[in-house]
Amino acid sequence: MTGGPRLFQQPFSEAVQLHQAEHAWKPPMKRLAKGSRDRREEDPEKARTQDLYGKMCSILNKLTPEVFPLLVKQVSELKTDTEEHLRGVAAIVHEKAIAEGKFASIYAQLCHCLREINVPSKESLGVAINFRLVLLKLCQVEFQKLSEGTLANSVNGHRQWSICNIRFIGELFKLEMLKVTVIHSCISKLLNNKSEDALECLCCLLSTVGQKLDSDKNNWYCRRVAQGPKTIR
Repeated sequence: MTGGPRLFQQPFSEAVQLHQAEHAWKPPMKRLAKGSRDRREEDPEKARTQDLYGKMCSILNKLTPEVFPLLVKQVSELKTDTEEHLRGVAAIVHEKAIAEGKFASIYAQLCHCLREINVPSKESLGVAINFRLVLLKLCQVEFQKLSEGTLANSVNGHRQWSICNIRFIGELFKLEMLKVTVIHSCISKLLNNKSEDALECLCCLLSTVGQKLDSDKNNWYCRRVAQGPKTIR
C-alpha cells in the first residue's frame, strides 16, 4: 500500500490472545443472501456466497492490532468478484465495526486496505462498483436516521449504534477515506438537530476528529501564507 496513512506496525505474535466478542457476532445472513439452506445447497453460487460471508465473519471475529497484517492478507485472498459479494462484505464490515465500537479504528484501517476494490456493476455495463463508496453509503444511511430525528423514540441500543457509527465515520476521515466537507456537514446537521442523541454523537465525532481538523486547518493556513496573496489590497 503506498500513498496512504501508515497502518499498524506491531510484530505478529502467534501467542497473542485473539479478541473474541462475548457473543460471537454473526452477519445478517438472511438479509445478505435470501433462501433456505436447502436452496443454497442446490445452487452453487448461493453456496459460494454463503461461504464467502462465513469466512469474512470468521476473520473479523479475530481482528486485533497484533494480527492485523495477517488477517488483511486473508481478507485480500477472498474472492470478492461480484456486486452482490462486494455489497455483502461491505455490509458485514460496517455492521461489525459499529457493533464493536471500541475497535472502530482497527476496522477503519481494514477498510482503508480494501478501499480500491472494484467489481462490475450488475445492472450497468462498463460501470464499476467501489468498496469505499459502498461503505460510505452505509455510514450515510445510518447517520441519516439520526440527523432526521428518526431515533427520537428508539431504544438505547439503537442510540449506541448511532454513536458507534459516527465514531467509525470519524476514524475513516482520519485515514482520508472521506473529505473534510463531509465532516463539516455532519457537524452542522448534528448541531441543528439539537436532540440529546445528536449532541452525544457530536461530542463523539469531535473527540475523534478534532485533532486532525485542527492540524489540517493549520497546514492549510501555513501553505496560504507561504504562497502569499494573489492580489494586493
